[in-house]
Amino acid sequence: MQLPAKVNTVVVDAPNLDLPIVSLFGWVRGMHQKFESISGFQEADMAESHQESKTSVPGTAVTFADAVGLSKEKIRSIRAPALQRQLGVPEDHLRRHAYHWITWSYPNLEVEIRTRVHGLWPYAMGAIHIARNLLATPYAFEKRVYSVTGLI
Repeated sequence: MQLPAKVNTVVVDAPNLDLPIVSLFGWVRGMHQKFESISGFQEADMAESHQESKTSVPGTAVTFADAVGLSKEKIRSIRAPALQRQLGVPEDHLRRHAYHWITWSYPNLEVEIRTRVHGLWPYAMGAIHIARNLLATPYAFEKRVYSVTGLI
């Protein structure tokens, strides 16, 4: 989603408020560039699992996919609870979870990173951290769009 250049309030552009996940975005992009330069690189793959009620592709998955050169359409979304259980989602988190898998493939080799978020606590803690950091800046109430990465 494209944010307007001029806003009438403070806006934090954050595809995710789970700050360790946000911190991975740049790392994944850098690793992808390194992996692509190694002889034999075949492809990158992206999959995500969220609660069954989620109907859209999450911004986090789109950001990760972009970092590895994949279009939004190439993201594999998993919403079936039976499959989510097989992938290790605990029963009590089927209604609120966020899992992501990024895989780089070579002949006879796969490198994979996985993220697993259960519940809302990580997002709430991220929002509090961002708010504290924004309030600690001299421009805290300037009406503009701030990047979440600049407030971690």
